[in-house]
Amino acid sequence: LHRVDRRQRQMCIRDRYYEAGLPQADSIGSPVAKGLLLNNMGVAYRSDEKYEEALEYFKKAEEVFLEIERNGRLALVNTNIGENYVLQNDFEQGLKFYKKALDYNSKVDDKEQRVEIYTGIASAMLAMENYQQAIFNAEKGVDLLQDIETDLHYESLYEILAKSYEKIGIYKKSLDAFQKHLAAKEKINREETSRKIEKLNYLYEQQKTETEIQKLNFDNEKNARQLDLSLIHISEPTRQAEIS
Repeated sequence: LHRVDRRQRQMCIRDRYYEAGLPQADSIGSPVAKGLLLNNMGVAYRSDEKYEEALEYFKKAEEVFLEIERNGRLALVNTNIGENYVLQNDFEQGLKFYKKALDYNSKVDDKEQRVEIYTGIASAMLAMENYQQAIFNAEKGVDLLQDIETDLHYESLYEILAKSYEKIGIYKKSLDAFQKHLAAKEKINREETSRKIEKLNYLYEQQKTETEIQKLNFDNEKNARQLDLSLIHISEPTRQAEIS
């Protein structure tokens, strides 16, 4: 529901879903669920560029996870806070929270999350025109991706590398990174297209089945009515004979 509402920009409905979930999380004694709801509320507000409201929810989520000492979740929230600041061009604050996220992440075995943090740091460094640090962090992210089975972040990381190498005049590496960026982007597009085709095929087959069932029900009802009429016609002469 959150994702549907975000696309439709219906903040009031989305808020109601999350606000309804918070007391339920309390009633079942699940601080993790409560923290994730608060974090997701922050993400929702950030997607609508309501950064102050987003920060408020991220901070509430951080308080919940601090209380139960969940380092992985604290890394997630601080990554989101970092991105929240970077989107407002407050790179210093953004980097501060990205580094906090790295500290928390170092206490858990979550390489994919670490890649996301390095991607955020590299992006901020690129925006600050600190190209060497952008390259350093982007390459750390790429190295980590070799160890995990995911294509996420390749597109972003290679784009950062391509732009950074171009800025410092290393055009061969810039070209190589740009080609890898395009390949990653094309792969993502192919996968999205494949998923969309698969979904449309499923919906088409489902609709076709429903249409066939409706036709079969209609035919059955029609045959039943015809049978009833036939029985009536058969019974009429019988009754006439009895009267005679």
